[in-house]
Amino acid sequence: MDAVIDQTLRTLLSDQKVTVRDALSVPSIAGCVELISGTIAGLPVRLFESSGGVITERKQDYRLGLLNHETGDLLDAHQWKKALIRDYLLPGNGYSYVSWKKNQIEGIHYIDPVQVSVNINADPIFKVADFLVGGIRVAEYCMFRILRHTRDGVTGRGVVNENDRAISTMVDGILYERSLFRTGARKGFLKSDRRLTDDAISRLSNSIRRLFSNDGESVTVLNKGIEYQPAGQTAVETQLNENKTTNGREVCRMFCLSPKLFEGGATAEDRRMSAVYGIIPVVKALISALNRFCLLESEKGRLFFSIDTDELLEGGMLERYQSYEIAARNGLMQIDEMRNRENMSPLGLNFIKLGLDTVLYDPQTKQIYTPNTDKLSSLTEGKTPGEEGESED
Repeated sequence: MDAVIDQTLRTLLSDQKVTVRDALSVPSIAGCVELISGTIAGLPVRLFESSGGVITERKQDYRLGLLNHETGDLLDAHQWKKALIRDYLLPGNGYSYVSWKKNQIEGIHYIDPVQVSVNINADPIFKVADFLVGGIRVAEYCMFRILRHTRDGVTGRGVVNENDRAISTMVDGILYERSLFRTGARKGFLKSDRRLTDDAISRLSNSIRRLFSNDGESVTVLNKGIEYQPAGQTAVETQLNENKTTNGREVCRMFCLSPKLFEGGATAEDRRMSAVYGIIPVVKALISALNRFCLLESEKGRLFFSIDTDELLEGGMLERYQSYEIAARNGLMQIDEMRNRENMSPLGLNFIKLGLDTVLYDPQTKQIYTPNTDKLSSLTEGKTPGEEGESED
């Protein structure tokens, strides 16, 4: 236990800054980032138009090709979204350059956050920022950015910044375990019942060092009266696996994911809650950035991007088909709409099923239509205006 406290104190007092590379060396962090970024990168981006209260999907817009297939950069759309989300989660800043030519986007180019420098004015209300990429000034409207926990609109705070102490402790634990496997040695000290000269101490230390090196000697000789005693780190060694399990659960909390997704035995509710709290908020941040930086000012409010997250909340095939059955029975979806969601070709059946026992009521005209009898009647028929809505005794 003393060794655990000692390791924690060294981490707290250390001035070494945790980097993204250090964070990704922790398997649980790398797994969470891969799950979130890979899931979101696989979701298609769609464009909708709102006109007169009617929302229609636009499938022929050129920007859909940039956002779903080829970005015009060396990274394709899947790689671009994955890198962008990874930067959003870890350092907190996801940047890209939107190459505008007049009123059209030619390409979207990913930018590593370490290549971006930001100069912000001192006014806490009317904030203005200059972006420098590789020493070259970039216009603010061209800097596509998705920021986590930002306060100024240009920089964010990722998991690495907010949990640097915890991540540093996990990295130290990995380095310690690596040292054990590489050398098979534990820290210790030599005890002697007589005083040794500096030369004897130096030769003895070198001999012990060679003993515990990978390609060193397999045997060393200690003179009479000298004894090697390992440091008391048994508590650390026996708790390594337990600590890794605990750290994995803590990492899942950082990313708002259920640990059962990685441990096995995740239920439908575990997957749904992980999607609701760990993935969909990141999707919403990406949608907001797309609407801000990939639409003209004249298009904002009329056009908007969307990413379909319904499949994240859906269960297995049986649950999906049962949902379709309910939607079809209640007239919420057509057959071809359901086939489209399952990536099936349409059948050209553009109708909604209604049972013969269904009664249709129009609240505006107050008329009732019964398909079974092909009869149209009115609730107010045969009544004076003052009698409308009164029930008969």
